[in-house]
Amino acid sequence: MTQDKPLLGVFLMLGFCVVAPMGDAIAKIIGQSVPLGELLLVRFAVQAIILIPVVWFT
Repeated sequence: MTQDKPLLGVFLMLGFCVVAPMGDAIAKIIGQSVPLGELLLVRFAVQAIILIPVVWFT
């Protein structure tokens, strides 16, 4: 049986609450000079690069 880690969950949620709005703001600023398709490709690629190791280790 695995042990619960509520503190880790709290920190992950806090991290998301900080990073998600910043990502949206940066996308709006950059979106004025970069094509939409390229912006979406880079955004999802960065998300995948960050999340794949997290999923792999858990």
